[in-house]
Amino acid sequence: MDTQQISGVILTHNNKRTIEKAVQSIAHLVSELVIVDDFSTDDTLDIVRRVYPKVKIVQRKLDRFDHQRNFSLQQVSHPWVLCIDSDEALDIQAQDSIKNIMNRLDDRAYGFYRLNQSFNRFTKERLNRPILFKRELTFQGALHEVVAVSITYLPGYIYHFSWKDMTEALADMNQYATHQAKKWIMQERNYPALVLAGIAFLMPPYHFLKLYVGQKRFRNGFFAGFLYSALMASEWVWVVLKYYEFRFIHHMKNPEDIK
Repeated sequence: MDTQQISGVILTHNNKRTIEKAVQSIAHLVSELVIVDDFSTDDTLDIVRRVYPKVKIVQRKLDRFDHQRNFSLQQVSHPWVLCIDSDEALDIQAQDSIKNIMNRLDDRAYGFYRLNQSFNRFTKERLNRPILFKRELTFQGALHEVVAVSITYLPGYIYHFSWKDMTEALADMNQYATHQAKKWIMQERNYPALVLAGIAFLMPPYHFLKLYVGQKRFRNGFFAGFLYSALMASEWVWVVLKYYEFRFIHHMKNPEDIK
């Protein structure tokens, strides 16, 4: 059986710190690279052009992550797609795993376990988003997009290089909270202030335990894992504040009104 040609896809937005690692980890595995960029203002696209000169760059404003992902699949030429985020990179074993199955792609979707950065350490989790898959698949989910097919997990890991400092962490949480609040407005969730207070009070401890105990972030070090889990769990307070601002202060009813 002939080796399949694969299209590479990466979504970007101001990722100059991590984009080179991302591109280098898949460049030798793909026959083309498509970048769908949310109008980056830093050196992200210049770095991509230097690493992969034949790159195809399409710019589109990010509204929902599943919309952006599905739009990117319309830009590729080959039936198989290798899609990672701009702050991710395949390790050597994962790259070899893809090489080994390129002439026998029997399933519709393949994935890897992911090593998430927590300060200066990494924690393993099962990534529910496929990395190598048929172009015909459709992603669903405004924030954590998935596909409705089973994923075959391959040997190797995909590194997730999240924020390097608190400035990036707060910017990331602001972006997440904005998208989640927009999702609630789009779904016409008319939460009264008392319900919002309950969400802000109850969701952080639940997600703290999910991260610190469920994902075993304590393995990153007792205090470092505690700080990371507490920080990420506080995202729900940000979501409530964003929703309150959009709905009750600015009286926005359409997520397209939110910049």
